[in-house]
Amino acid sequence: EREQFNTHQEDTEVKLENRTIQLNEFAATLNEKEEDLNSTEQDLKQKQKTLEEQERSLKSSVEKFSSNRHKMEERLRLAKQQNEESEKDNIKEAKRLEAAHR
Repeated sequence: EREQFNTHQEDTEVKLENRTIQLNEFAATLNEKEEDLNSTEQDLKQKQKTLEEQERSLKSSVEKFSSNRHKMEERLRLAKQQNEESEKDNIKEAKRLEAAHR
């Protein structure tokens, strides 16, 4: 009976040791996965930050482009107006010269 008890106790201790090893391995795996998740989270935060910076940069570029476009449109309008006025002046001058030549 004593020998049977000792054998049972040894079996129980071996089972406990094996279970402890399994639990420690499981805990190590969980820790690795947690580290991976933390790393992924940091990567995502950095990517989000980068995207936000790119978005701000793009918005700024769009605003500058829009502003430059409006300036160029205004310059074009003024140039056309000046060209029309110049053409009218040239026609008047040509008529005057033609009349003076007669």
